[in-house]
Amino acid sequence: MRVTTSKSKNSESFYITKSYTNAQGKSTSTTIKKLGTLAELSERLGTDRDGVMAWAKEQARIETEKYKKETEDAVVTIPFHSNRIMDYSMFRFRYGGATEPPVL
Repeated sequence: MRVTTSKSKNSESFYITKSYTNAQGKSTSTTIKKLGTLAELSERLGTDRDGVMAWAKEQARIETEKYKKETEDAVVTIPFHSNRIMDYSMFRFRYGGATEPPVL
């Protein structure tokens, strides 16, 4: 995740965005969290733009760690041993648990 800014005539806003590839294979991004405007964050943190940007990058790092922690449970490990010979008499391995080949 990364920090993006949006500048307008009167203010500058800070966002945390995430880039990903959608179902059509196109690269896109989505806003995860709006951090606030430069004026709000400068007043709350008591710092200038560089300090606000450093704080925003830290928040993006925290969000990235949180996202990784949430998604690491979804990983499925399938053991594969290339040196073992497969027993082809056991149909359940070849047909995904079914005892006969699928009817096409």
